[in-house]
Amino acid sequence: MFGDGQLAACKPISERDLASYMALCIEDSSLQNKVLPIGGPGKALTALEQGTMLFKLMDKDPNFIKVPIEIMTGVIKVGEARSLATNRQFV
Repeated sequence: MFGDGQLAACKPISERDLASYMALCIEDSSLQNKVLPIGGPGKALTALEQGTMLFKLMDKDPNFIKVPIEIMTGVIKVGEARSLATNRQFV
């Protein structure tokens, strides 16, 4: 996980429920061009909380590999540089 596992939280949602919600947003104009709350029931969970739950379900002690968030920043910069180089070829 990146950082301490508490950088962001989300409310997991099944693929079926997400697809249904997305279809509803296409059909219902009052849901378009807005930031909408979406996710499963309950509170938003961090990666650390989700991982801890999975370890508990498997009856194992939590054992995480934590990676500095700066690594993701580096990956993004490399991706952007590649994208720029690729786009220049087609100009």
